[in-house]
Amino acid sequence: HFTEALRSRFVDEQLSPHGMEAMIAEHGSQRVSMEYMQSQDLLKPGILGSRPLAVVTRDPLKGAGGRLYPNAKGDGEREAVHQSLQRELAALSSNGRLEVVKGAGHGSLLFVEQDAHVTARCICQVVTQVLDSVHEHTHR
Repeated sequence: HFTEALRSRFVDEQLSPHGMEAMIAEHGSQRVSMEYMQSQDLLKPGILGSRPLAVVTRDPLKGAGGRLYPNAKGDGEREAVHQSLQRELAALSSNGRLEVVKGAGHGSLLFVEQDAHVTARCICQVVTQVLDSVHEHTHR
C-alpha cells in the first residue's frame, strides 16, 4: 500500500494541469488506436478463434481505486460501460473468459498482493492452455 504522503502526491499530480494534459494525451492516443482497430474490423467477437484469453478486471463496486484507495467507489454508469467493454474483450476468443476481481481496482490488480495473485493465476492458466495446445498439435 502507498503511504498517505505518496498517495496525496499522486492525486495532486493527477489533478494538476500538467497531469490532466498527460491524461488527455494518453486517452487521445488510445482513442486513435481504438478507431484504427475498429476500422480494420479487429474487434469483432471471435476474431481470435479459440485462442486462450483471460481478461482480468476490477470490481465495479470499487471503481478504478479499489484496494489502493480504501474509500473508493465505482460510478454505476461508468462501471457498467467499463464492464461491458471488458466482456467485449473476452468475447474476442471463443475460449475467452472474464475474471472480475472482487475488491480490486485497476492498479491493485498488479500492486496489491491478493489481487496480483489472481492476475498471475490467470496468466499462468492462459500459458498452460497455450502450452497444452502446442503439445497436442505437435504430438498428433
